[in-house]
Amino acid sequence: MLEVERKPTKMDTKTAGRAVAPTRRHAWGQRRNKEQACYQQAEKLLLEAVEGRILKLGDKHPHIQESMTHLIALYEAKNKPEKAQGWRAKLPQTEAARK
Repeated sequence: MLEVERKPTKMDTKTAGRAVAPTRRHAWGQRRNKEQACYQQAEKLLLEAVEGRILKLGDKHPHIQESMTHLIALYEAKNKPEKAQGWRAKLPQTEAARK
């Protein structure tokens, strides 16, 4: 008797899809964890930069505003608007914004 290669059926495809799904979810979870770790590391570094620049350059230096702006953008990306607003309030006011 001659054996013929069997083509996959719809049932095989569905089963294969289910077997792959947990792996995809796991990979997505790992990627998300890496992103969170990067955000946490970036937050730590930006906070150190702001503190260091304030000590070295004083409160009103433009580089401090730049660091604070980056920190605000990070908090917005992390979906933490309360923290972003807190840092936005600490930004030195410009003459145009006061009027």
